Amino acid sequence: MINQLLKFTFLALFFCVSTCVEAQLKGVLGKSFESLEVYNYFSAKDGFYKSFKKDPVPAGYGLSLIYSRSDNPFTNLDSSLKYISVAREMYTGLDEKRKAAYAAAGIDSASIHVQVYHVDSLAYAVALSKADTSVWVDYIQSHYTPGLLKKASLQLDSLAFAIAVEEHTSAAYQYFIDTYPEALQQDEARELLDLSIYEEMTVSGELDSYRLFIREHPENPYRERAEREIFQRFTKAGTPEVYLLFIEENEGNRFANEAWRNIYALEIGSMTPKAIAAFTLKYPDYPFIEELQQEFNLLATTFYPARTGGKWGFIDEKGVMRIEPAYDWCEPFSENLALVGKGDMANFIGKDGKELSESDFDEAYSFKNGYAAVEVGGKVGLMNRLGKWVLRPEYEECGEFSEGFAYASRDGQFGYVNSRGKAAIAFEFDEAGDFHNGRAIVQREGLQGAIDSLGNTVIDFVYDWIEPFQGHESSRVRKDGLYGLIGRDGKLIAPVQYANIGEFSEGYYLAAQAGKYGFITANADTAVDFIYDYDQTALLQSKFIGGFAKVYQKEKNVVKTGVIDTTGKKIVPAIFDDLLYASSGLIPVKKKNLWGYADKSLKLAIPYKYDIAEPFMDSLALVSFKGLYTLIDKEGKAMFNESYKYLKCLDSLCLVADTAYGLINREGLIRVPLEYKAAEIIDSNTILFEDFQGTQQYYHLTQQRFIWREDTP
Repeated sequence: MINQLLKFTFLALFFCVSTCVEAQLKGVLGKSFESLEVYNYFSAKDGFYKSFKKDPVPAGYGLSLIYSRSDNPFTNLDSSLKYISVAREMYTGLDEKRKAAYAAAGIDSASIHVQVYHVDSLAYAVALSKADTSVWVDYIQSHYTPGLLKKASLQLDSLAFAIAVEEHTSAAYQYFIDTYPEALQQDEARELLDLSIYEEMTVSGELDSYRLFIREHPENPYRERAEREIFQRFTKAGTPEVYLLFIEENEGNRFANEAWRNIYALEIGSMTPKAIAAFTLKYPDYPFIEELQQEFNLLATTFYPARTGGKWGFIDEKGVMRIEPAYDWCEPFSENLALVGKGDMANFIGKDGKELSESDFDEAYSFKNGYAAVEVGGKVGLMNRLGKWVLRPEYEECGEFSEGFAYASRDGQFGYVNSRGKAAIAFEFDEAGDFHNGRAIVQREGLQGAIDSLGNTVIDFVYDWIEPFQGHESSRVRKDGLYGLIGRDGKLIAPVQYANIGEFSEGYYLAAQAGKYGFITANADTAVDFIYDYDQTALLQSKFIGGFAKVYQKEKNVVKTGVIDTTGKKIVPAIFDDLLYASSGLIPVKKKNLWGYADKSLKLAIPYKYDIAEPFMDSLALVSFKGLYTLIDKEGKAMFNESYKYLKCLDSLCLVADTAYGLINREGLIRVPLEYKAAEIIDSNTILFEDFQGTQQYYHLTQQRFIWREDTP
């Protein structure tokens, strides 16, 4: 629309000037304008040339008109610009009489300005079509129209910047910055200059190249990226040792703090005061010692879930609300972190109330040994105490880290990843278990074997079951219903010939064969002869505890229970139906389905009359008579006037229940009325009571008082 308007204006002005000139100018010059009016360009051009020396303004104006038009063979924008430039410059030096004469003929500053603009516009279109920086430079140096010159400068800057971007070298960007200081792209060019310097200096990927870049360009905004690359490449092994070496050899690197925190996450393991103290001693230069002190103090402070107004928070052992109720549910703290939830989403919070992760999870499990299994989008991963993914949620199942490895399943197959989240042992097993003592039990095609930390098979896949190696010389194996013992090297220690082998306890296994059992060592040496009668009760109950083991023998088809030591010597002959051996005090013994107590000489001290009898603790024993519980002394005297359906001794108090729960002391005096629907023993100091209205209260056993009661709306 604008171009059409310009064309119309130019033609109208051309017609007017031609008519006016014809009327006012005489001689050769006037005839030239007459010829121009009838498009006799040859005659007009010849006349304008002859008149140019005498009358450069109108003649130059006329020549510019001819050279700017495309309907004649003389079209030449450079010539048109040349003559209109002369007319423009000479016009300013004319006297007023001459200006008036030319104006009467239609040639004045306005008509010259229009022609200048017309020529500039045509040249601008030509330059735009060529997209060449030298063309734009020439245009800017030769033309006059301010608006078009500004647009030309923008086009030049844009084209020059595009060339620099295409080349993408520091030299190209520096040239652009120096050559076009007023360009709108200056800021972007400087950013790209910084990037290209970084890329050119670190193209080798060598650690030293990143270090050199940092030394030579300390203010470059890509210094952080260089420092991150050094950090990631240097600490690729992901061990505390490499993180510490990184800190020592890369002074000033902004990722030193992250390296320290990774050391902490790897070293602290299970969160205990002892672990924190050991960490402090091992790493005295740890920069976040105040955080460690706070963690230590908070670890020593017990937090309990507490509900108020339908929302959950946490109180301490004094009943003070430490984390305000804001959650729909919560679980107890584990390793100073607690799992909490809002709606269907879960997260972890510390005892300072801060959430561990910026993102919530679909499901999670409490921290154990510094890691927690977390589910996102139906996939499971492992998170460390810093809230970072050690194993991203990309697996169907995963275990805890043990000895530097965690099992995981993908597409139904199990393998192992290392502490950096990288696949370490191929995903080729049907089932997998944790590493113990350098061995992991895995399954393939329904049979179990064992591998080492390199994935090598050390026990062939020929067994129905292999017990994980727990630190002693051997583990149990089962094949075709029979049991044996095997070593970490895969060699059988005891042949697979036993009907059963019990759990390892205090250096011995129960071993059964041909209906009899005895005890063997971890090396399969017989320690106690196979003379005792075997059944499932013996498998579960007959094991060494404190150097003694219960044994079972049949006498006239009646199974009797005795006690032996590790040499097989009979400490208590098999004369009782059952017993609970106690190395000091009275021994709970059973005959004819009733329990009593015998002294060291096996003489009956308290008659057989109880349904249940537990060993004496602090001169008192828990017994049950006709389904009701009480405490008795060593004379068999009941300590309470009442008996209870439930009784659990907790230090100096006892949790009891008949139709409701409450607390009594060892003398039977009521400390908390029996009026609660439920009672949960939280720890050695605390019981959570709930009344029949659903209101919860915490009772502190040491303080012997309620420390908190739920506020009800």
